[in-house]
Amino acid sequence: MAKKKDNGVTIPEIVWTDDLVWQLLVQIELSENRVVLLGKWKKGENMSGDSKVTVYQRMVAAVFLQLHSQNAVAMGD
Repeated sequence: MAKKKDNGVTIPEIVWTDDLVWQLLVQIELSENRVVLLGKWKKGENMSGDSKVTVYQRMVAAVFLQLHSQNAVAMGD
Protein backbone atom coordinates (compact mmCIF):
# COMPACT_ATOMS: atom_id res chain seq x y z
CA MET A 1 0.00 0.00 0.00
CA ALA A 2 1.33 3.45 -0.89
CA LYS A 3 2.12 5.77 1.97
CA LYS A 4 -0.25 8.73 2.31
CA LYS A 5 1.35 12.12 1.85
CA ASP A 6 1.01 14.93 4.36
CA ASN A 7 -1.13 17.69 2.84
CA GLY A 8 0.84 20.44 4.61
CA VAL A 9 -2.03 21.69 6.78
CA THR A 10 -0.64 22.58 10.20
CA ILE A 11 -2.38 20.98 13.15
CA PRO A 12 -2.81 23.29 16.16
CA GLU A 13 -1.43 22.35 19.55
CA ILE A 14 -3.84 20.11 21.46
CA VAL A 15 -4.91 21.13 24.95
CA TRP A 16 -5.37 17.86 26.83
CA THR A 17 -8.46 18.20 29.01
CA ASP A 18 -9.72 15.48 31.34
CA ASP A 19 -12.47 14.72 28.82
CA LEU A 20 -9.99 14.21 25.97
CA VAL A 21 -7.82 11.92 28.09
CA TRP A 22 -10.86 9.79 28.98
CA GLN A 23 -11.97 9.66 25.32
CA LEU A 24 -8.49 8.42 24.37
CA LEU A 25 -8.55 5.79 27.12
CA VAL A 26 -11.93 4.55 25.89
CA GLN A 27 -10.46 4.16 22.40
CA ILE A 28 -7.42 2.27 23.73
CA GLU A 29 -9.69 -0.13 25.64
CA LEU A 30 -11.72 -1.09 22.55
CA SER A 31 -10.82 -4.70 21.77
CA GLU A 32 -9.73 -4.01 18.17
CA ASN A 33 -7.30 -1.33 19.43
CA ARG A 34 -6.23 -2.94 22.70
CA VAL A 35 -5.05 -6.17 21.09
CA VAL A 36 -2.69 -4.30 18.74
CA LEU A 37 -1.40 -1.76 21.27
CA LEU A 38 -1.27 -3.80 24.49
CA GLY A 39 -1.35 -7.44 23.40
CA LYS A 40 -3.71 -10.31 24.09
CA TRP A 41 -5.45 -10.81 27.42
CA LYS A 42 -6.46 -14.41 26.75
CA LYS A 43 -4.44 -17.13 25.05
CA GLY A 44 -7.04 -17.86 22.36
CA GLU A 45 -7.62 -14.19 21.44
CA ASN A 46 -6.86 -13.41 17.81
CA MET A 47 -4.83 -10.44 16.63
CA SER A 48 -6.70 -7.98 14.44
CA GLY A 49 -4.11 -7.81 11.66
CA ASP A 50 -4.00 -4.01 11.86
CA SER A 51 -0.75 -2.10 12.23
CA LYS A 52 -0.18 0.30 15.12
CA VAL A 53 -0.33 3.22 12.67
CA THR A 54 -3.78 2.08 11.51
CA VAL A 55 -4.93 1.88 15.13
CA TYR A 56 -3.52 5.33 15.94
CA GLN A 57 -5.29 6.82 12.93
CA ARG A 58 -8.56 5.11 13.88
CA MET A 59 -8.32 6.45 17.45
CA VAL A 60 -7.47 9.97 16.27
CA ALA A 61 -10.43 9.91 13.87
CA ALA A 62 -12.72 9.06 16.78
CA VAL A 63 -11.34 11.59 19.29
CA PHE A 64 -10.30 14.47 16.99
CA LEU A 65 -12.69 14.15 14.07
CA GLN A 66 -12.30 17.71 12.76
CA LEU A 67 -8.49 17.79 13.05
CA HIS A 68 -8.24 14.34 11.48
CA SER A 69 -10.26 15.48 8.47
CA GLN A 70 -7.87 18.44 7.99
CA ASN A 71 -4.68 16.36 8.00
CA ALA A 72 -5.08 12.64 8.63
CA VAL A 73 -1.40 11.81 8.19
CA ALA A 74 -0.13 14.35 10.73
CA MET A 75 -2.79 13.40 13.26
CA GLY A 76 -2.00 9.69 12.94
CA ASP A 77 1.74 10.12 13.55
